[in-house]
Amino acid sequence: MDFDLTLEQRMLKESLRTFVNKECPKDFVMEIEEKEEFPLHLFPKMAKLGMLALPFPEKYGGLNGNVMDEVIIIEELSRGAAAAGLTYFLSVCFGGKSIEYFGSEEQKNEYLPRLCKGELMFSLALTEPEGGTDILGSLRTTAEFRDGAYFINGQKTFITGAHVADFLVTLVRTGENTIKKADGLSVFLIDAKSTGIEMNRLKKLGIKAIGSKEIFFSEVKGGVAEKKSGCRWVSWVEGKFKTGLKKPLQLTKSWAIQMQSKY
Repeated sequence: MDFDLTLEQRMLKESLRTFVNKECPKDFVMEIEEKEEFPLHLFPKMAKLGMLALPFPEKYGGLNGNVMDEVIIIEELSRGAAAAGLTYFLSVCFGGKSIEYFGSEEQKNEYLPRLCKGELMFSLALTEPEGGTDILGSLRTTAEFRDGAYFINGQKTFITGAHVADFLVTLVRTGENTIKKADGLSVFLIDAKSTGIEMNRLKKLGIKAIGSKEIFFSEVKGGVAEKKSGCRWVSWVEGKFKTGLKKPLQLTKSWAIQMQSKY
């Protein structure tokens, strides 16, 4: 497989560096970190330049890009500010790509064009109080089907960007008396403003601008995205963590070292 960048991808890198230099100067990055202020204004600007639409198929409002384009965008945005890279990563990779790969055709047509236009933001609601990496063993949030609808109850924690998201991509248990931990998992797309959702902000040591929340679900109605096949989605998400989330953290460390050397 050829990993050399195409001419279009090299041009993409250059345009992203111009964008970052203009929109994410170091004083701005330090200010939003100190104020713990999510850089919401960057999202519509990303949409205007086609960043949000690039990785999605044209029939859903996208530009027929690929995973290499995703990685380039995340890397270049994160070079300027981890908050910028994560703003993109949460909505496009965890939100949009979850819908593209695992959602119904109806959901793809409803949500992806709006994401490409910068009209929707997403957050991943995966981690629970009893564990993060062992999500299958720690998962306690449930969805029970009754009276023609699913009702979600439980708690999530360290959920990045949940307070600005329109929808929460949420892993729950829908199966009872399962033999394997991987059985009975479902992924729900939950309106973040639904009745029964309570969020509390968590204190962080770094990347404070993005913000993390603990979320409580109490009899929350939710529409299922992928019923009883959530284990396959979890494996996919773990891969996204490795390819997408690692880079903002690496570049944040590099930026901190550079800043330290100046003082």
